[in-house]
Amino acid sequence: MPSCSIKSCRNWNGNTTKKGIKFYRFPADARIAEIWIKACENEKINLKNARICSILFAEVCFERKPNHLIVPGDTNTVRLSKTAIPTLNLHNDDSASFLQKYLRCGRKRKVLQDCINEPLLKKSTNNSKSFTLANPVNDKENVGCAVQDNFEKQTDSIVSFTSEEPALEDQCLTELQSHEQTHNCEVTRLQEENTNLQAGNNGLKLVNNFLKTQNNDLKIQNEELENRCTALDMENKTMNKEINKLNKKLRLQQKAEQQAVKKKIYEILTPVFTMGQIKKLLHPTQKRVKWSIADISSAIALRSVSPKGYRYLRKKNFPLPALSTLRKRASSIDMSPGILQSVLSVMKTNGEGEPTVD
Repeated sequence: MPSCSIKSCRNWNGNTTKKGIKFYRFPADARIAEIWIKACENEKINLKNARICSILFAEVCFERKPNHLIVPGDTNTVRLSKTAIPTLNLHNDDSASFLQKYLRCGRKRKVLQDCINEPLLKKSTNNSKSFTLANPVNDKENVGCAVQDNFEKQTDSIVSFTSEEPALEDQCLTELQSHEQTHNCEVTRLQEENTNLQAGNNGLKLVNNFLKTQNNDLKIQNEELENRCTALDMENKTMNKEINKLNKKLRLQQKAEQQAVKKKIYEILTPVFTMGQIKKLLHPTQKRVKWSIADISSAIALRSVSPKGYRYLRKKNFPLPALSTLRKRASSIDMSPGILQSVLSVMKTNGEGEPTVD
């Protein structure tokens, strides 16, 4: 896990997880790296694994990331400058004051350094050979003076070099103007794109408001339809109850009418036909009829008087017992000598239907 290489700092990845503290690698620039090593007060540092935490850098050491490196929703929009120097919370006060002074001078010449390309800068550095931070000074009191003198010599060398090359300065200014124009064009394009996006956003808002209004109207219509369906359901239940009540009343009325018609039929047909014959007339499709003794005796009498007449009446669907029924019932009559009780019962039955004579 990374930890801060500054002698007076005790930060490492384990105790800074939720504090927002970051750890930065040593810069690739050898000059800046030498200054970082001086701030650490430890020359035996492995630059591949060494780190310095973010609380040791001032706010001016951070710069905003380019727009193409910022991901939408990313809260980390700043990065450490390539010329950043740790100046806060250092163990050695002399080194801290010098590094702060170097940082202020570095801000003044930042624009000039960006304009000068790297090969020329290396050339001027080799010619001057005045930046001697590679030879550390052991005396704590002379550290700031020695480094400061070398820094001022280096700055004088760069300024004198740039004054001897006005054409290079003009070229840098031209490139700056070209970059500025490109930047302005990009800003204009982004502004136009932003305007178009805002117009599209406004259109989407209008569509959203329209859909919300339409949704509210549909909700109101849905509630009205639900209320209407509820009312119709209640009305349907009421009508079903009324229909069942009327059907029951109709069945009772039809039954009463049938009984009245049946009673009237019996009243009309009783003087002419027997009960068995009336049942046969009312139910012509019924095959089995329970004939009474009077019906059998009357049929036997009619058959004995005129067999052809009996057959004719049967053919005309007159309610008379079949011949097989007569034979079967005649065979069961008791014909033993003496008083025939069965004949007397028939005569009694027939006599009850006759009017009395005074």
